[in-house]
Amino acid sequence: MSRNFRIVLHIGTEKTGTTTLQGYLHAAQEELRKQGVAYYSTPGRSEARALAACALGDKAPDDFLKQQGIETVAQRQALRETVEKDFHEAMAAVADDAHTVVISSEHFHSRVRQPWQVQWLKELIEPWASEIQVIVYLRPQVEMLTSFYSTALRNGEVRALDAIGEKVCRPRNHFYNFKSLLSFWGAAFGRDNLMPRLFTSDDLVQQDIVADFFEAIGMSTPERWDLNVPRKNESINPLGQALLRGLNQAHKRGEGWLPTDEYRPLARKVQQFFVGSGERLPFDQEKVLQAAFDDSNQWICEHWFGERERLFPPLTAGKPRPVTVSDEQLRLVEAVTTRLDQPDKKGVPELNRCADYLRDAAVALEKADDLAAARKRMALAHVIRPQGPFIARKLDEYEKQRGWLSRLKGWLPLGDA
Repeated sequence: MSRNFRIVLHIGTEKTGTTTLQGYLHAAQEELRKQGVAYYSTPGRSEARALAACALGDKAPDDFLKQQGIETVAQRQALRETVEKDFHEAMAAVADDAHTVVISSEHFHSRVRQPWQVQWLKELIEPWASEIQVIVYLRPQVEMLTSFYSTALRNGEVRALDAIGEKVCRPRNHFYNFKSLLSFWGAAFGRDNLMPRLFTSDDLVQQDIVADFFEAIGMSTPERWDLNVPRKNESINPLGQALLRGLNQAHKRGEGWLPTDEYRPLARKVQQFFVGSGERLPFDQEKVLQAAFDDSNQWICEHWFGERERLFPPLTAGKPRPVTVSDEQLRLVEAVTTRLDQPDKKGVPELNRCADYLRDAAVALEKADDLAAARKRMALAHVIRPQGPFIARKLDEYEKQRGWLSRLKGWLPLGDA
């Protein structure tokens, strides 16, 4: 191991465009080689997920290992030997004119939490390194929370966003405490080798994670327009989140309620048809949760961003977003509602939040004089929540207006045949 590279270790954080960046780095490897940059990733993946999993040792739970069917200590040790061998072979095979190796996994942030775990990673890569730079992107903690909610729902979460926020978005949680994160990695690699960056629209170069990353490592961004990098891990809009949460609740009750072979296709369709910005917490709750990190964020600001008064700009209340439900989305909500409806229940309580969005979408269409579309959405809201007085009243109004319009058409002359 006589070769030495500058190794850029990108550790996340999660929900800071990591999937986009990794997809680009993986797709652009030929172009990167022309600049003397090699990109290491787990075979068959676009990032170094196996390194993060192997760093956990023999006991800590990990979804990647579970998906691979690796359950026993012996299996973990065998995988670790395989991954170490693959890494060393990959480093030895790097082009002769390469000077930089990039390694990326947001799971270094979310999974690696013990000194001995990061020490394993350091001992693996250090023999190949002339220097190691650790890059990490930070964003306001409440934004991480809301962005992560779609991912949590994809993984089967059944709690509402506000309940999760109160429980997990706390300074004692390593996932959200950036002071803890930077202190931890700084102790292993040296504080001078840490390079925190801010994942905010005002701070990202060209408001783009890829352009910002390459500026951070002192290189120009290869041309991008001819790279076919699919979008992944996109957020789910609020109605889709409510729909997926209801499916998760039904599936969690057991195979007798919603078997896996039915649940998975429906969940995939929700993720496909409801792409968009997700739900936000009430603004007052956001302010309280974010304020709990003021001291730790200020410590980071003073150590790495001395020119700033505060690490992140003040939170602002989100502008009300119009609630729209396309016909395609409506059909999927109707299909899920029909599937979850139980004869012995009044309504579909698992989808109660969906009724709010259908109701609001109906009112918006009513104001736009599209009574037929409004009635369809309000009628479905009524199926989900038949005891809702406003929904029942509006649906009754729509029925009366529809009857009045039908009678009016009957009175009008048809003209010449």
